[in-house]
Amino acid sequence: MEPFAIIPHQYDTEQLSAEVLAEVPRLLSRRRATRTANLGIFSGYRIGLDIGNGNIGWCVLFEEGSRLRLMTAEDIVAHNASQPPDARRTQLPDLRSFVPLGTHKFQARERGEKTEESLAKNRAKARTAARLLDARQRRRQFLRLALYAAGLYPAYGEPGLGNAAIPTDLLRVRLLEPGYAAAHPHDLGRALYNTLKRRGWMAPRGRAGEDGDSRFGRNATAAYRAALEQFGCETVGQFLHRCAEDYKADGRGLLRKRHKPLAWQKQNARQLVKREAWGAARSYDVLRSLTPTLDLIREEAALLRARQAPHVPISEADWARICEAAEFRRPLKAKTPGRCRWLPGEPRCIRALPSFQHFRVLEQVSNLRDPGGSSLNDRTFARAVEELQANESVSVARLASVLGTGALRLTEDDKVIRVLKGPATDLAMARAVGALWLDLPLAGRDCWTMRLLRRHPLPRDPNEDAPPWTDADERKLERDVAATFGPEALGRIADEAQKALEDGDKFAAISAAAARILADGYERRMDYDSRLALLRDAGAREPALDLYERLPYYGALMPDLTVPARGFAPREHTCDDEWQFGRAANPDVHVVLNRLRHVVNAIIDMMGGILPTRCVVEVARSALSAEQADEQRRTNNERERLRKLIEEDISS
Repeated sequence: MEPFAIIPHQYDTEQLSAEVLAEVPRLLSRRRATRTANLGIFSGYRIGLDIGNGNIGWCVLFEEGSRLRLMTAEDIVAHNASQPPDARRTQLPDLRSFVPLGTHKFQARERGEKTEESLAKNRAKARTAARLLDARQRRRQFLRLALYAAGLYPAYGEPGLGNAAIPTDLLRVRLLEPGYAAAHPHDLGRALYNTLKRRGWMAPRGRAGEDGDSRFGRNATAAYRAALEQFGCETVGQFLHRCAEDYKADGRGLLRKRHKPLAWQKQNARQLVKREAWGAARSYDVLRSLTPTLDLIREEAALLRARQAPHVPISEADWARICEAAEFRRPLKAKTPGRCRWLPGEPRCIRALPSFQHFRVLEQVSNLRDPGGSSLNDRTFARAVEELQANESVSVARLASVLGTGALRLTEDDKVIRVLKGPATDLAMARAVGALWLDLPLAGRDCWTMRLLRRHPLPRDPNEDAPPWTDADERKLERDVAATFGPEALGRIADEAQKALEDGDKFAAISAAAARILADGYERRMDYDSRLALLRDAGAREPALDLYERLPYYGALMPDLTVPARGFAPREHTCDDEWQFGRAANPDVHVVLNRLRHVVNAIIDMMGGILPTRCVVEVARSALSAEQADEQRRTNNERERLRKLIEEDISS
């Protein structure tokens, strides 16, 4: 869909310029009449929209000066009849099908009553549960296959041999007893499967590998070891058996040998037995406050192997495959970036890139304003940049004190910014490897940053995936880091800089190319138009107001807010607009925006192609992101507080 008029304009400034506002009425002559419709004496009409979860309410209001009128088809007929003979009549293509208000319903992705929790969080929980279930099923399948390959488990569908009558959890305990021998290798395989299928808590893993220095993991392991010592047990399996025996001896029936989830422990923290009270507590009461870890499960599996080694030996190769299967995790899937807001042909860059952080420093300092509303002079600008580049963050108040300029102010999107962000990546890497990092050119530091984040260069084609990071890539990284920064440099980077790198492993709104161009403009103290000229020379489209006769697909107008559509559905189930321009990452936003386009375009068709003068939209919380919903809830609470104060003041 092509626009019928384009107004060159800096649409990202705070207010529309007077020149553009003066041109709009002339270009929007379609607001009052077309070949098939005429609003008569009315100066235009407005569309009101109420967007909810699964429905869009709408209404059409006619503008009569400053007055707004809701008119049905009968009202329009009566209005035309009351006009003088020479007055213009209100004409629509089909007055019988004119409906001034209604509701468009569609199938919502989320159903149920509204709650204070954002639907985005509910979707995230559902995805997490689905991925957890998938990983658990695949891990257990791989574990059974590894045990079968080692001769420790029957083939699928075949009965197990040995002491099949003994419950597996009890066999897991008996095989640890001195002198107890497995009647068949399948006995040890059953015990190992029962031990490893619930492997306990594992340290979180990022692109740089597993975080082995987790405080929670250390504390959970230490607490469980203390409980094992308290109740005279060696392993998790023995402790679970002890809990079941104590539960039965106390006349409470059968105990389900399961640890309580972390979410349950958090919600019922007051019911848990404190560690200092374990001496007088029963084992099954202590069990509720314990979380097994992978280290404990590994130790129990290794102990089973060692105790049964004289009867059922397991080779090192088979044991390595069993351990690998037990520790299976779903591979990390890299997020696909959207398009740059300035250069749509370029992917958005990672915020950890030194080039982006250099641009951000210059942009923040350039947007600082003194009490008079003026920008900093060249000398103060250079001092501010130097101060910010030496720190990971600096408050605006502290920077003003250092510069001696008086109070400074920085606003972004109508929000007051109180803390400025510095080049965290450069500072962290300089601590890790010294001046060798800062001696590299900016492009070289960008390349190293991507590799240290275990990322390949982002593809320019939005329908292509970056290749996954492999073991060969990791080995090459280790060799290159050692050759460039020293033999122990990768370890120092993991200790000193990895957190700063991972904190910035998010996508910015612009590409690395745009960041370098804009940074050059800020360094040269160019104004907005000059910086825009630099972007145009690099292929950017000049900002403009595009006027359409119908609402186009939202991705064509907002490329920086979309991501490639290939990750959502196969090509045959994806429309051409989505495949070409991408789509919103939030599926509810995607559905709502498409339904909104359908409703608005249907109203314009009903009005004979006459364009509305204004669309007023009320958005429900379910159509907002989690951050927007929280902000809207705070605003609503503040309005409610003010309303009650006004009521009290009136009543008094």
